[in-house]
Amino acid sequence: MPTVPTVPTVPTGRTDTRRGRMSTRHEVIVSASAERDLERLPDRTAGEIRRFLTGPLRNDPRKAGNPLPESRSTMWEASGSEWRILYQVDANTLTVRVMVVAKRRDQGRRAS
Repeated sequence: MPTVPTVPTVPTGRTDTRRGRMSTRHEVIVSASAERDLERLPDRTAGEIRRFLTGPLRNDPRKAGNPLPESRSTMWEASGSEWRILYQVDANTLTVRVMVVAKRRDQGRRAS
């Protein structure tokens, strides 16, 4: 009987030693159009959004925002004092795709 090689398992996250559980970090992918939107924003606002993308959104995208009701939870929304982003979460690949970045006053202008 042939032997089946074993595949080593690699943890998908880091262990939170205080609670003894795994926490997964998602890969955040910014679409080309969202990147252009981000470049048009003032430096202060763009910096705040980038910190959000690499922090709360990457750590737990479902806690960082709210699902859009009309999208049947494929699209999510997160916002700060001056900005709003729309993103999709793929639980299978642990990726977050940022689709739209806008100033709060511009949030209704763009449909993707």
